[in-house]
Amino acid sequence: MPVNTSSSAGGTEVAPELSIVFINYNTAGLLSEALASLAEHPPRFGIEVIVVDNASTEACSLEAADFALPFRLIRNQTNRGYGAAANQGIAEARGAFVAVANTDIKFIDDSVEQLVRFLQGEPAAGIVSPLFLWADLTPQSPARRFPRIRYLLAGRRSPVGRLFPDSRRSQEFTYAGIERSPGPVAVEAVFGTFMVAPRSLLSDLGGFDERYTFYVEDVDLCRRVHEAGREVFVLPQARVIHYLGWARHRRGMAAEFWRVRGFCRYFRVNYPKLSGLLFLLFAAYLVTLYAARILGLREAEHSLPNARHAA
Repeated sequence: MPVNTSSSAGGTEVAPELSIVFINYNTAGLLSEALASLAEHPPRFGIEVIVVDNASTEACSLEAADFALPFRLIRNQTNRGYGAAANQGIAEARGAFVAVANTDIKFIDDSVEQLVRFLQGEPAAGIVSPLFLWADLTPQSPARRFPRIRYLLAGRRSPVGRLFPDSRRSQEFTYAGIERSPGPVAVEAVFGTFMVAPRSLLSDLGGFDERYTFYVEDVDLCRRVHEAGREVFVLPQARVIHYLGWARHRRGMAAEFWRVRGFCRYFRVNYPKLSGLLFLLFAAYLVTLYAARILGLREAEHSLPNARHAA
C-alpha cells in the first residue's frame, strides 16, 4: 500500500496526521533504508517526512531521486546538535503529532500507526516510544529511569553495567523485561531514537533544550513532560528495529565525551548542590570509559554489513 504523504479536498491541502522528523549527519544510506521500510509499512493516515541535515560532509546527496519517500530538507551550514535540529523540524511540522527519529531504524509492521492511535486514545500520554529490536528481533532496552547517583554505574554503557548486566540496579534502571508487558507501560524516560508526541505539547514545552548538544536531551524532555502533568509510555506491541550504536561508532570517543557532558549538565541543573562532586565523578567515569575501550570492553552494538550504509 503506498504511503499517503499528502492529500487534498477541493484543491485545499489537508495537513498530515503525523510529521516524522529525521535528524541526519553523514548517514544518507541509513536514511534511505529507513524511508524504504516506512514506505513498505505505511500508516493509514497522511504523513509528512522532514529531514534536518546537520552539515553532513559525506559524498552522498540528499537531493538524490532514489529515496523511497519524498521529504522536505532543512540543511544546516553547521552541526547544531541533535536537539536544535529536531526543533527546526518540529517548527516546520504540520501534523497533529510529531515523531523525532534517528536514521538508524527500520520499520517492520504497523508500529507507526499503533503509536499515533495510542496517543489519540490516551489523553494523559505526552510521549510514547516503541520497543526497539536488534536485527534478529530480540529486544533492546527501550526506556530508562531518570539519572540518579545510585544509577551512575548501572547503565548499559557503563563498564560495570557491561560486566554485570543482570544486577538488580541495572535491571531496574533499564526496565528489564518490559518487552513482556501485554500493554503500554508508563516509564520515566525513553530514548530519542523514535519518540512520538502531540505537536501542541512539544510547542508548549519549547521543544528540546538546545543546550544539550548531543545526548540526554531526550531524558530532559521526558522530565519536563512529567513536570507538565503528562506521562511517558513504551508500547511494547509497536516494534522498530534499531541498529544501535552504528552512527555513534563512527564518532568514536567524541560521542562518549558529548554524552558525559550532557549528563554533567543534567545533574548540574537537577542536583545543583552536588555540582563539584559530580564533576569529579563524571571525569573519573570518562576515564573508565577510555580504559574500557582500550581493554576491548564495549557495549553491544550493531554492525551493518550492507555497504550502502557506509555512504
